[in-house]
Amino acid sequence: MKRQSRLRLLARLKVYESYMAGLSLAAIADKHQISLKTAARIVEQIRDECYSNMASIAQSIPLEYQMSISLHKSVMAQAQVIADTAKDPRVRMEALRLSLDCRKYLDSILVDSDKILAAASAAAGTSTSHHVKLKSPIPSQNKQQQGPGSA
Repeated sequence: MKRQSRLRLLARLKVYESYMAGLSLAAIADKHQISLKTAARIVEQIRDECYSNMASIAQSIPLEYQMSISLHKSVMAQAQVIADTAKDPRVRMEALRLSLDCRKYLDSILVDSDKILAAASAAAGTSTSHHVKLKSPIPSQNKQQQGPGSA
């Protein structure tokens, strides 16, 4: 049973890794041989998990990143409103593209939060031991983050 849940998690993470690489949901569904609805659900679930972690790191990251996150969330919401109300398909597509770019930027901040915290701490001359460390949702990055002594 434990093995099955690990395989399911690995499959979810591979789908999300494909999403972060820029593949469309249709391409992800084809690549991993799953339905489009399943691909969308997996990406949304992992994204929601990442955003629930946002509150735990919000106090630890530098003010510039906090402001950037806030502005990107605002732009993303406004772009979504434009996409929902636009009559011209070109305007709608551009608004959706902008919203997606903002979402990917926010996702990348969440994935790289430990690097951001380490850089901020190094600049301030403090230790990162009191900061929240989040594992990357992408398995290959977790292996890189683990030191040679961890297994």
